[in-house]
Amino acid sequence: MESTSERKLLQESLARLLKERCGIEKVRGFIKSGEPDGGLWKELGEMGFLGLLAPSELGGMAGSPADLLAVQSEMGRRLVPLPYLQHVAAIYLLSQTGAKASSDILRKAISGEVRLSLPLGADSLRWCAKGTGKSPEKHLLPFGPAVDHVVGAAAERGKVEVRLIPSAGKGIVLKRVDSIDLTHPLYTFKSSSKTSTDLRFQVPKDRWAKVLAETDLLTTAAVCAEILGGAEEALRLTIEYTKARTQFDRPIGTFQAVQHKAANAGVLLEGIRSYVAQASVLVSSNSPGRKRAVQMAKAYASDAYLRIAETGLQLHGGIGYTWEHDIHLYLRHAKRCGQSHGDPSSLRELHVQAIR
Repeated sequence: MESTSERKLLQESLARLLKERCGIEKVRGFIKSGEPDGGLWKELGEMGFLGLLAPSELGGMAGSPADLLAVQSEMGRRLVPLPYLQHVAAIYLLSQTGAKASSDILRKAISGEVRLSLPLGADSLRWCAKGTGKSPEKHLLPFGPAVDHVVGAAAERGKVEVRLIPSAGKGIVLKRVDSIDLTHPLYTFKSSSKTSTDLRFQVPKDRWAKVLAETDLLTTAAVCAEILGGAEEALRLTIEYTKARTQFDRPIGTFQAVQHKAANAGVLLEGIRSYVAQASVLVSSNSPGRKRAVQMAKAYASDAYLRIAETGLQLHGGIGYTWEHDIHLYLRHAKRCGQSHGDPSSLRELHVQAIR
């Protein structure tokens, strides 16, 4: 999908769907029940969003990384409590291996019949498929039981054996852990040598390393876009509140001190937009500097979103700290996104090391 106008239509159609089907009351309903909206998931599959990056011969939309960033921005705006990004990332990775053995499961994933995920490294919070073979390690699995299959990998005589592991069954230990973002539950996931696999095939080691790195870069850029959507909504909620809340018979938004804070948040938001726009162009290119550009976009966007959400909480006053108001959900979202796929400090350190 090369046309900017087509991408805009794609984003607008998703925005309409989410406005209708994933209002804040739905998000709060998920937080209470822990049950993802299966109806919304099915609609995302029918509209092609689940197969956004998948090749057309498998029923996908063959979209570009820039398309994913446009979609993920809307997901962040609505705090959509679905394992969308991890599902799309797993589809992208499996399809990029070029293995025909995965065609059937990919078709089911694109239609929404099954949900896929890559596991997260427990320390890095990045996709980490290794350690799911004969010497299993503990990983994190967002949305845990809502996922049907986890993509694992193990080195086998110069090649990598890719395995599709069921998220439940013999030898699987899945346990929910405390996490700050209530719209994005985390579970520890551990397989064992007794765990069965639903699919396995081999991929050359260098090819696997390349597609895994590409998937990680794409996901990092997508998290930047998710941050942009969340930051825009957090600032919008704050501005609306300062217009409606009165003090001394005046809206608090007319006070200069409040205006300064809102303006500073607006400047930060423009910075996020610029970084995400740059990442959107570079992540689809062959530019040698694209990895560093995405890392710096993630570092800036993470810090800026957190400051915007904190400013929003401060301008809301006491009500912002209560469960009844939505702004604190965005603060939690900002904290989670900031740590996911590279925290700002570690990304800046990588940048410094690269230019020395």
